[in-house]
Formats: sequence, structure tokens, C-alpha cells
Amino acid sequence: MNRIIIYLFYSLLCASTNGIHGFRVKLLRRDLVDTRLFPKNITLEERYKRFAELSDARILQLRSITGGKNASGGSTPDMVKPQVHVFFSNVAVVQVAVGIPPYHTYLILDSGSDLTWVQCVGCHNCFPIKNGPFNYKQSSTFDTVKPGERFCELAEQNLCIYIRKYGASECIGILGYETFTFTSDDGSTESHPNVVFGCALETENIALGEGGEENPISGIMGLGMGDQSILKQQSGLTKGRFSYCLPPWFAGSDAHSFLSFGDDAQIAGTDVIVVPLVLPHYHLHLLDISIGGQRLGIDPKLFELKPDGSGGFLIDSGTGFSRLITPAYDAVKNGVVRHFQQLGIQPVPEPTGQVGLCYALPIQAPLGAFMTFHMVGADLDVGFGSVFMYAEGKTEMCMGILPVAAPGPNLLGAMQQANYRFLYDTVASTLSYTREICVPTTS
Repeated sequence: MNRIIIYLFYSLLCASTNGIHGFRVKLLRRDLVDTRLFPKNITLEERYKRFAELSDARILQLRSITGGKNASGGSTPDMVKPQVHVFFSNVAVVQVAVGIPPYHTYLILDSGSDLTWVQCVGCHNCFPIKNGPFNYKQSSTFDTVKPGERFCELAEQNLCIYIRKYGASECIGILGYETFTFTSDDGSTESHPNVVFGCALETENIALGEGGEENPISGIMGLGMGDQSILKQQSGLTKGRFSYCLPPWFAGSDAHSFLSFGDDAQIAGTDVIVVPLVLPHYHLHLLDISIGGQRLGIDPKLFELKPDGSGGFLIDSGTGFSRLITPAYDAVKNGVVRHFQQLGIQPVPEPTGQVGLCYALPIQAPLGAFMTFHMVGADLDVGFGSVFMYAEGKTEMCMGILPVAAPGPNLLGAMQQANYRFLYDTVASTLSYTREICVPTTS
């Protein structure tokens, strides 16, 4: 570690605690804030390809965490080779303010990582940020984590250093305490002191945006199960619980929702479904899939979590499209084709080979569930509008599900989670969900 960098962290102040028992964080789709990655007036084919590329990169990231072949990089035969060079390819971002005076920024929400980190001033080999990195030296609430304290991993010169490897990428910095401020659903703000986070001083080979000075994203918010995650280190507030309700995928350019923790993470109704959640990576027990009410008879072994941690079926709000191991995807694709053939509707050609199953519009959308995920003890019904991505002007639609080579993992993406309230309880190891009209918030 560079001694000059370490020297910068001396003579800083500490924050205090409070007694709030829950909080909310503004949650947005990445394409609404990363305008360089998703320019306005982008075509359906271009948007689809970019989400596919991000999804491919997300698969590689999850493999590096959970296990499996090709974990360190490289595309599989069933994956489009990523042309968007971002390792953190999650499609969900949160809006936060760090320190006092506040540094307003966006962080990528990552359920596969524990530590929340923000790129700090003085960072070497780092990616550009629109408003520059976080200047911890100007924050009155910043302090360092000291050797011997709970979250310290590696001590050097009275500082605690963290090192995180993400495949071929690496993030190095100092652990610190800081005040994080979140915007609530009524427009008010909630400040939380003493949040342990990483002040990144080197982010080699890491890019969180498309690149250039317009990148609005400065770090990640870890929602994994490790002790350093927001979920665990703030357990008095979070109680190991969080919930969200995602608006329909193309609900509007200003749509956002909220990620709720602790007492604010609630779910209500008489039709709440509870299923087991396999920790630490939020796996579900998937058995089969139906299209238009017809079971496909997919081998459930394709969805099994392997002893080495590979495979399985993860629910992941950071992935836009759902991903299925190739034989399962082929069964779903063929089921969709058969469904529409019975109505006299044929798919449109795939000229590039990089766009999935597409149909020309208009098509009369069927009522009720179009796709059903059959899990142990419960089903998750997905409507037609959450299965297909529509072109601007609604002249064409493409299925928001793509294949992935074994060992996966299989993923339930954000697009297929729309209009459901999900409540994760990591203490009880359960996932609760119920239908909810996730009305886009535009305030």
C-alpha cells in the first residue's frame, strides 16, 4: 500500500449512532441514470443487446462469487461476448449522499457483494466520475476504522485496509466510518452515522459506467450476507430484512421505487406466499416452468444448487433479464413459440443472431399469468408484459429471457419481478412475496 495514500487518512473525525429501526433507499433502474450507456432514442435491438451484455457480465461476476466454470472471465458459447467493459453490470442503482457536507451520488446495488465502497479523492488507476470522487478530507463525519475494531481485516500503520478481487479486477482502499443519507418516499432524508464502508484508493480494471466524464456511479452498495454488508453491520436497523417492489420495466423515464430495511420492510395481504431462501446468495428451489398454463416438464436438476456452490436459481434484482441454463431456456423458447403458433403468429427473423425471440406487434396480450415459475410449495406467476421487452412505439417485442451455459447460475431477473412485493428475511431464511401494483414514483 502506498505510504503517501495511507498518510492522507490521519486526523479525521468519528460519527455517532442513532436509534432508527428501519430506513428506505431510493432505487432506480440503471438505464434511467447512465445516459451514456443507454442514450435516448436507442432502438429496441440496441437496448436489448446492451441489457444482454450487462447480463452476461453479471453472470461472470456471480460465478466468481458462487463458483462454477469460466468464473474468472470469458464468454461461454451461449453468451454474447460483453462489449460493454463494465464488471459491475447490475441494472439496479441506489441514490445516496455520503458525508457532511453531502456527496450526492449513485451506487450500484449488488446482492453478491458485502462491502459498500465509494471511490475517494486521491484514487489511483481509477474510473472517471461525473462529479468527481468523494472527498473524505472535507467531510466532518469521516473517521477511519482502527486496528482491532470489529470490521478490520488487514492492519497497516494504524489503518484498516481492504482488498476486494472481482474476477480479474481489484479494489483496494481504507475502511472508514461515514454518515450515509437516503431519500425516503415522502421526499424527506434519513441520515445514518457510523456506516462502515470502503474508501477506494485503487480500482484497477473496474469501470462502473460506460466510461468518460458523464459516468454518475461512484461505487457499490453491498447487500450480501457478510458482516460488512449494510444488512449485517446495521442489523439493529435492518433486522436482517429488506423489501422492494419494482415497477413494470418500461413504466416511464422518471420511474423509481424504494428499497426498504428493517421495520420499513413490510408485506401485507391475505395472499402472501412464503418460500425457503437458500443463503448466502438468495437461491430459490425451482422445479419447473409453465407457458400459458402448460407445464414444460423441465428436468429440475437443471436448477439445483451444486455442492461447490455453482448452479442453482437465484433471485437477483441486479440482473435485467432472467437467465436459464440452455436446455431449460430451449424448453421455454419452444413453449412460447408453440403458444403463439396456435394463434397463427410466427416469430420475426433474428438478423444479427444476438437478439432473442421476437414478435411483431400488435399482439393481443393474454390475461393472467403467461409464465409460471413452479417452486417448492408455491408458484410465481409472471404476466405477459413482464416477459417481453417492447420497442419504442410498440412495433415489436422481444422475450426478456436469455440462455446461459452450464453451470449457470439460473437467474430470476428484475424484469420478471415487476409488480410484486418481495420481502427477504435473512434471519428466517425466507422470501415472502405478493402481487402489488408497483406504481412508479415520479416525485
